[in-house]
Amino acid sequence: MKNQIASNNRIYISGYWKIKSNKKKSEGVYLYGIKKTLKLLKHSAINNIKLTVINRELRTLPAKKYIKGLIEAADSSLFNKNIELDLFDYSKSQEKGAIHYYRDLKLAGVENYQNLLLVWLSKIFLVDEIITERYSKETNDSIISWVDCTIEWVSHTRSNWNFTKQNLPINKFCHYSGSLHYMGVRLPISAAFMSGNLSVWKEIKKKYIHELEEAVLGAYPHDEETILTNIIYKKPELFYSIGTSRLVSYVEYFNKHMSFILKRYTYYRNRVNDFIDN
Repeated sequence: MKNQIASNNRIYISGYWKIKSNKKKSEGVYLYGIKKTLKLLKHSAINNIKLTVINRELRTLPAKKYIKGLIEAADSSLFNKNIELDLFDYSKSQEKGAIHYYRDLKLAGVENYQNLLLVWLSKIFLVDEIITERYSKETNDSIISWVDCTIEWVSHTRSNWNFTKQNLPINKFCHYSGSLHYMGVRLPISAAFMSGNLSVWKEIKKKYIHELEEAVLGAYPHDEETILTNIIYKKPELFYSIGTSRLVSYVEYFNKHMSFILKRYTYYRNRVNDFIDN
């Protein structure tokens, strides 16, 4: 494929901010995921991997100017009209907005959703900011990737799950497909892994800002994946899907389910520990 890049010419960016009220995952699950993700990167094809740690307070993340408007957009959504919170089981829903509205906003509270949005929506801005300020001279031929700190959880759930070994085009915004729905349609993108060269990230950032400004005028509980989906609908030529295939061998199928059981065990164990600590 034209415009591909060697796998050892990559920059990975990730982040973690502790949000105690987060009902999606406990702190222990995130710390376990960070350990596994760093191990995955360590054993990838990258030569002479270097780790740079940047301290950045949650309240200073770059998406903060959009948070108030997006909270108002969520409260204006149809999810606020007809269903009582105690009668709705969000865990059975595949709709992104429903999960964010009931779990992250109404159940966990406004401050929780504000903090989660700060993290989710800042990914695009942080990549552009970090690369521009620290690595601009090294990125002409580099592929730059955002990697969620718990990205390792996708291991053995797809036939092409190991992004460190994928041969990716540098002139496209590369991503996996999502698993939940947006407006009833399956999300074409997961923001757990996103990559491209610097010019691609800057082009995405420009369109991302436009979609954020549109979203604050709407009525839906958004996150970064729904915002990026709106860009895909308008400019699909900017994107490259690594694949939607979830076909695995029998051994991988077994590993997947054993991994799921172990991760759920870790999740609930750390939930109990968090409860005891508090």
